[in-house]
Amino acid sequence: MPDVVTREERTLIEAALAATPIEDRRVPMGATGLPEIKWDGGALRYVGITNGWRGLVAARSRGSQAAGRAARSRVADRNARICADARAGMTYPQLMVKYELSRHSIYAAVARSGLRVTPVPREFTTAEMLTAKIVALVDGVRTVPQIAAEAGCSSRSVRYRRDLLGLDIPHGLAGKPIQWRAVA
Repeated sequence: MPDVVTREERTLIEAALAATPIEDRRVPMGATGLPEIKWDGGALRYVGITNGWRGLVAARSRGSQAAGRAARSRVADRNARICADARAGMTYPQLMVKYELSRHSIYAAVARSGLRVTPVPREFTTAEMLTAKIVALVDGVRTVPQIAAEAGCSSRSVRYRRDLLGLDIPHGLAGKPIQWRAVA
């Protein structure tokens, strides 16, 4: 349906304007959209409004309050689903991916219900275990960053063990020797 006034509608509008005197078509001076104001012996008060301006704002924003209630209801439903998944044993990263929310939002939703999210299982390794992992990954082809990624440690840890144990780990790209160039 287009936003165009048809010829019939235009005729009806003009007939209504012609039937209404021009004085009644204007907004009178002093007219307001606010409620009526009365003197109560101590102050001017809006009729039917309590709490002064706060009550007036609340009375005028009933529609926005309904929208806020609907949004809060959707958030409460989402938080209930998050808590159900947390009870089922999902971790923070899993909840963050599923609901596309930040860690803080997930934590706040779970904390309000008094639950605790399952911590992400971490693999604790000692220095000896890490050294054994790195030595097992050394094949003369993998580079320091590749071994670090596979061992789950930093490149610095791999370089340290390479230098300490004299391991054969290439510096450059996988399987390619370093190309030295003379600088002129």
